[in-house]
Amino acid sequence: MKVLEFLRFALLSVFFSATVYGQSGYFSSFDNNYLLMYKDAQINVYSKSSKQTEYIFSLDDGNIENLIISKDSKYLAASNGTSLYIWELKTGNLLSKYTLASQPVRSILFELSKKAVLVLYKSKKFEVFEFQNKKGITKSDLLEEGINEEEVDSIASLNEKEFITIDVLYGTNRRKTGDKQYNDYFGKSFGRLSYGLAHVSIPVIHKAGEIERPDWFKFEFKEDPRKHVMIQELQTLSLGNFNQYLKNSFSKMGKKDVLIFIHGFSNRFDEAIRRTGQLAYDLDFPGVAMTYSWPSQGSFSVSNYEQDEVFSKKSIPYLKKFLLNVVKNSPGQKINIIAHSMGNRVLTNAIAEIEKKSKDHVFHQVILAAPDVNAKVFKEEIFPKMKGKVQNITLYASSDDNALMASRILNQQSRLGESGEFLTVVDGMDTIDSTGVDPSTMGHSYFSSTRTLLDDIKDLVVKGKEPVTRNLQVKRSESLEYWKMILKSNTNE
Repeated sequence: MKVLEFLRFALLSVFFSATVYGQSGYFSSFDNNYLLMYKDAQINVYSKSSKQTEYIFSLDDGNIENLIISKDSKYLAASNGTSLYIWELKTGNLLSKYTLASQPVRSILFELSKKAVLVLYKSKKFEVFEFQNKKGITKSDLLEEGINEEEVDSIASLNEKEFITIDVLYGTNRRKTGDKQYNDYFGKSFGRLSYGLAHVSIPVIHKAGEIERPDWFKFEFKEDPRKHVMIQELQTLSLGNFNQYLKNSFSKMGKKDVLIFIHGFSNRFDEAIRRTGQLAYDLDFPGVAMTYSWPSQGSFSVSNYEQDEVFSKKSIPYLKKFLLNVVKNSPGQKINIIAHSMGNRVLTNAIAEIEKKSKDHVFHQVILAAPDVNAKVFKEEIFPKMKGKVQNITLYASSDDNALMASRILNQQSRLGESGEFLTVVDGMDTIDSTGVDPSTMGHSYFSSTRTLLDDIKDLVVKGKEPVTRNLQVKRSESLEYWKMILKSNTNE
């Protein structure tokens, strides 16, 4: 098979690759000699001739996402988003294991004439892994195959692309600074509600959970889209143009559903934009990414925390107006929201104030991540007003969260995002104890910076899995159930 034919198969989504996402199932080899049964991270190879299990293959770093057998029925390959495994069925030997790029895999495909497996990423970048060594196809390789220059440029550009761009719609009630630099375009003062669009670049070397930024220790003194998550373009839009872009995203761009991120205390506007781009990319979200940025002061101090408390409360009607506009202009779409830290004060009160005008839920998934919210007030006053407006509410809490511990001391009241003796469990909300997930000093940003939480949020928002089918263990608090995160490696490799 020519290289061009090989790549065309890949670019047509690869018919022979099975995407399994950790579900159980089975299929036969092409020669009908083997029955392969898979579940989670394990594959049982059953021989129809001997009528017994010949081999058991295991992926030691995550559940199976893609699984394929070669057409000559001699080889088996599987990937899990972290690694690619290649086995020989006759001997049961693991021939090769490769580390994959930190980006979602669309499909895998055997090319037997080269004894290689092609991995096609959802970013349209691809890599070729030979059974004995790793080799990427380059432009010169394609030219040697006699492919014409135009086709070479088209194919090679996919492999040579060094970053991709995520569109992020935004709403904010920050005041403009007058600075034309994208990172300083909006400041920390209170302003009117405005709308816009940002283009966020994600480098292909990106590691899940990270926001790669210039590092002076590496002698990096300015942003580079090949290395860093950065705002490449920032536009302000009229309300009409914002709504038209949103509608076009569904009708002309083929996007589905909405993901809105609301930041917490001590966040700048540009940080919120970059975080939203990172979340949309790491979650492989298929729809429209948005952020709402309220005027946090953007740096840590007690006085800034107190000012953020004032501005978060004043921002509630602005967020409410923003959300209602998104709902109105996204008919038939599922609207999902992730709020972090103090941003949950703005979100939960905004939803509580929205008047429900039909029996349908207004929002699909609402995630309260490490919420810096008065737990008693939420349970007794806010949550009863949210019920019925949201299809599902999920709370991520942790007893390792030192930021919330400080807030409890400062406010003299337990916070909704704390677990342990302060864990909040109410009927109608999925509470997930995430203690132990975040090894960082503050333990406050685990929702977006650890693979464990990103995987769980993806299972919830993108795949629609219930807690009982996710990597969670059921627990009880009095007569109510809550969930404990089953810890696994949080490495971003």
